[in-house]
Amino acid sequence: MNLKDSKKLLWIAPLTLALLLSACGKSDDSSKASDDSKNKTAATTNETKDSNKTDSKNSSTSSSNTDKKDTDKAAAGDMKDYENAANGISIKYPSDWQLQEGASGSLAAFLSPAEGSDDVFQENVSLTVQDLSAQPMNLKQYVELSENQVKNMLKGTLEKNEATKLGDLDAHEFVYSATQNDYNLKFRQVFAVKNNKAYVATYAALEDSYDKFLDKATQTMDSLQIK
Repeated sequence: MNLKDSKKLLWIAPLTLALLLSACGKSDDSSKASDDSKNKTAATTNETKDSNKTDSKNSSTSSSNTDKKDTDKAAAGDMKDYENAANGISIKYPSDWQLQEGASGSLAAFLSPAEGSDDVFQENVSLTVQDLSAQPMNLKQYVELSENQVKNMLKGTLEKNEATKLGDLDAHEFVYSATQNDYNLKFRQVFAVKNNKAYVATYAALEDSYDKFLDKATQTMDSLQIK
């Protein structure tokens, strides 16, 4: 969906708050054959039948191979690559999702396709990288600060709050619900701290659409690599 001026853009994530909203035949000429064609010999007829069988078999094989390629492509997820060398990160995202860079403090956001002209919210995965050098902290401290923001600033309800992994890095995961601009929203966030930088990946969705896009969002977030 292309964002229009009438639509709202709001980002919410720990420390920078990141979330995306949008106010968003062929005629048959065989009957004209001449009488001569009706007087073809049996041998010619049989030869034609054999040829048709061969063509049909080849066509069927070709179609089967094409279908298999399409199936394999779908199974592979048809993902695109995104890389930000300056921050040492790379991630894969669904090819039918829209990439936006640098929106309201985020490094990049990947927006799900619109579900009609009256779609008011684009489910999305966003990436935020924060420089912590001015106020160094470890992952535990970052988790505590983020949890405080979710509860006190967003008035959110934490459904999941546990340690996880982001590649080879120790990380932490939140799943929580919160109301913003009269929208009931649900988030999944995974964050890690490395070299005085906090890396935050956030999936944001309307509460009743959360499960619909969760698999693709999780696939995207799980592909995040931090060098």
